[in-house]
Amino acid sequence: MGQSAHPRHTFAQAVLTAAHAVLEEHGEAGCLAKWAVRPCPVALLRDLRRLHLRDDVCALPHGLPSP
Repeated sequence: MGQSAHPRHTFAQAVLTAAHAVLEEHGEAGCLAKWAVRPCPVALLRDLRRLHLRDDVCALPHGLPSP
């Protein structure tokens, strides 16, 4: 596994923000159609958000599209 000089909460927030932007623009079906490799890992992103909200102090938004 790689290492980062950034705190875990910063990394988690960056992943969630980027994923939210992609999902808002393309939706799950659009992501699969555009990249055609595998479906967007929405369940894993929801788990990351849940753990991030539970374990990290962060006042930034954490939205993901509803299932």
